[in-house]
Amino acid sequence: MTNTTTPKILAFAHFDAIVNFALLRLADAPELASALPRTNQPQALGELLRAENVRSVESRFGTAGDVKPYTWRPHVGGDVTAVEFLKLLACLEANSCEAPDFFETPAYLAIDALRRRGIRALDGYDAAAWEFPEPAKDTKPTHH
Repeated sequence: MTNTTTPKILAFAHFDAIVNFALLRLADAPELASALPRTNQPQALGELLRAENVRSVESRFGTAGDVKPYTWRPHVGGDVTAVEFLKLLACLEANSCEAPDFFETPAYLAIDALRRRGIRALDGYDAAAWEFPEPAKDTKPTHH
């Protein structure tokens, strides 16, 4: 992903919303990938994601300024929708991708796993067809 904006350290609430959605809505299978914090480890997951966001800003500017440690807040952002969750992840990725090795980091792996799991949390996803069948032979093509 090429970041066309200036990266910034995101608000604690941004991380709280991500980890609380993961904790509440992705709890059926909490393991994201080997060696990554699980969705039922919100403090560790939030720390991992925030650390990469800070590292990105440091990579771009040489310093991130006075950075306070992340502390998970269980009652912040827990009501986001799956679409909002996916947008929060996109924003996090855009603000965390400045380090040259970003796509090989545990944070990227976590963002990618959360995104894939978040897609499955979209309303209607489970009911949607897995593949699109060929039309019946007697069906005439429709043009708009």
